Amino acid sequence: SLRLWRWVGRLLGLRDELNPCRAGMPLAKATLESIVLHLLHPDALSVRVAHHLLRAPRSSDAAFERSASMTRLLVGDELGDALELPWSLPGRRRARWALLRRCGT
Repeated sequence: SLRLWRWVGRLLGLRDELNPCRAGMPLAKATLESIVLHLLHPDALSVRVAHHLLRAPRSSDAAFERSASMTRLLVGDELGDALELPWSLPGRRRARWALLRRCGT
């Protein structure tokens, strides 16, 4: 949850006013997307690494689809496209529902 990451930031010495987790999911997501879009420029190796990492916990295609949908929701569609992550409306809905259920916002 964001409360956990806010607490981790505090433990690392991050002032609360600079912590993107202080104001809820919209700010945290926007901050993550901004960092990713400004600092990361995916290439073919990035695609391979992302796919391997998303398949690492389980090897099933269904597990990969769930992980890819959640990753795409968190990093945004522009980076999701660059990493060649699959997109589907049912997958997006499931990922959004799971995120809202876990974060409570």
